[in-house]
Amino acid sequence: MLSKRGNLIKTFKARFFRLKKSGTFSYFKDSSQTSNPIGSIELDNAAVSDEKETEFKVTVGNRKYVLKAKDKGEKGVWIRRIEKCIHVIRAAKIQQLAKGPKTEGWLEKRGQIHTSFRRRYFRLITSKKPSTSLFLSYSKTKTSNPVGYIELRKVMKGREGSVVKKLNNLKFSVVDMDKKRIFVMRAKSEEDTISWVNSIEFHITGSPLAAPSSSNTNTPKPTTNEQKVKKMKPVPLQRRISKHEDDEPAVD
Repeated sequence: MLSKRGNLIKTFKARFFRLKKSGTFSYFKDSSQTSNPIGSIELDNAAVSDEKETEFKVTVGNRKYVLKAKDKGEKGVWIRRIEKCIHVIRAAKIQQLAKGPKTEGWLEKRGQIHTSFRRRYFRLITSKKPSTSLFLSYSKTKTSNPVGYIELRKVMKGREGSVVKKLNNLKFSVVDMDKKRIFVMRAKSEEDTISWVNSIEFHITGSPLAAPSSSNTNTPKPTTNEQKVKKMKPVPLQRRISKHEDDEPAVD
């Protein structure tokens, strides 16, 4: 049992937390609940830090979860458990990358206008020549021509790269900053989701994932790119729907 500080109303409320090996840190109203948590914290891109007295903080991107244990001993136990979980998840990601980055396969893509998911064959297209961008193409079959492309902006000096984010066990998103569009894809398994996210992130940044953060590490500040993504809002549709939804350009 921990107390969680509200995001808007800064008061603490008692919550029952469950930490899964998959990296999901869920909280419930009480211990009698086994499903439908009030909320969940995905730890694969999280950092945990020690705070004053019996408090500690879990940071995921721009969101900060401030939690409070009953005493310092219990706080230490929770911090160590969370750090161990983060370490295991990231070690698995690096091991997956060692097998070779995933560059093609089947995924389901959510439509921009009709928000149902459609099965598409994706390919990560890279250039042998130095380039600031790479592309994620998608087609209706494995052998047909692509019906669309997602431009992935590489991280360069003085410029942010595209953002790839694991949403849950099966879904992940990729932000095309130039088109101001967020693409959402769904994989067949959590392992496949992690493989795609790692591969795209690896190609964008050109480096492996960062090592797990320790409890005394300073909390990373959100990047300019993350702030831009957070501020993105849906744009009113002011155009006709073409015959093929996948061929639609992003709404400016």
